[in-house]
Amino acid sequence: MKHIKPLRPTQREKQRYLTYRVWSETSLPSGGIQRTLDGTLLDFMGELHYGQAGIQFVEQTSRGGIIRMNRDAVDTVKAGLMMVHNVQGNRVVFSSSTVSGMLHKARHAE
Repeated sequence: MKHIKPLRPTQREKQRYLTYRVWSETSLPSGGIQRTLDGTLLDFMGELHYGQAGIQFVEQTSRGGIIRMNRDAVDTVKAGLMMVHNVQGNRVVFSSSTVSGMLHKARHAE
């Protein structure tokens, strides 16, 4: 059986971690925020670009979270955050806090 060579670090896709905050008048469940954000990003980016971006929700709270993505998709995801206005009938405002290449730095910036 033939072994597959691992990729060199220069050939890997570089990941970025985007921390965001959610501002709303009432507290929201983190699952509702993630579903709404996921659907909005999918509509905004389309299936092809959403898949290429490699979006993964790393952490969620009722006031924010961390999204992991490919480094080329950071600006597109930031624009997609601005498209969300309602979560489960409540008006919300999303703001991106920081972008980091390391997860522990993104956690401390939150």
